[in-house]
Amino acid sequence: MSGSREGTDGDRRAVRRNQGTGGRLLDLECESLKEAIEWLKRAPFEDGEVEIRQVFEAEDFGAEFTPELRDQEARVFADARKRKGK
Repeated sequence: MSGSREGTDGDRRAVRRNQGTGGRLLDLECESLKEAIEWLKRAPFEDGEVEIRQVFEAEDFGAEFTPELRDQEARVFADARKRKGK
């Protein structure tokens, strides 16, 4: 997804303009849904809707994310980068 960084709040939050839709994409690393909601209440949005999505990282899956699955994920991302031309 393309976009440009507009600002950050420490190293945990970043706001990027989504050039495809004209909206914004927020990267929030929060301890809880409540923390994310409280941060968004202070965000400088004049109108519109906000959708909150939880994103998981490899470490969240523990031993279930086996070396084989890690290799498979790496291949999928490599293939996607090739198709995109990067």
